[in-house]
Amino acid sequence: MKSIKGWSDWYVHPFTLVYLFVSIVNNDFYRYFSALVIVCIHEYGHYYFAKKFKFEIDKVEIFPFGAFLSLNDFG
Repeated sequence: MKSIKGWSDWYVHPFTLVYLFVSIVNNDFYRYFSALVIVCIHEYGHYYFAKKFKFEIDKVEIFPFGAFLSLNDFG
């Protein structure tokens, strides 16, 4: 499967998918999914400016309760 250009650094933690399933079962999907979308938009802002200022990005990982941008800024 091809990834979107520039998005190969993004990973979704497996527990995020488990939480998505649990939110569907608990009839809370829209609330959890909207929070996840907001987190992804926020993290994309970090990703965009890190790329703009030419930082070396290791990965962006989406967790069930947030996200993490890993930079290799000392290498």
